Amino acid sequence: HGRSMLEGKFKKREFADLLSCFQSEIFYPDSIEDMAGAVLDDSEGNQLLAQKIANLTHLERYAMADLLELSWHNQSDERDVFEVAESLGLVFAKAAN
Repeated sequence: HGRSMLEGKFKKREFADLLSCFQSEIFYPDSIEDMAGAVLDDSEGNQLLAQKIANLTHLERYAMADLLELSWHNQSDERDVFEVAESLGLVFAKAAN
């Protein structure tokens, strides 16, 4: 259900930025609540992305953390992280948004 709530909220570029920000991170319950702060700490240019993360419900943040983990670990030469995320139900926002 959480994945469906993320439909159209994030562009592929933002998803890539989140993957970059959370490389080698483990999402413990308390760290899921601090995702927006981690995005801000990673790069000052990500204020809009941090705000998007801050506006997510707990369920949406949990779903995003799960998607980031699964997408990273299941990418391969045949499937990039975006294809994996889409196969898991994430619908990316259109680039013009």
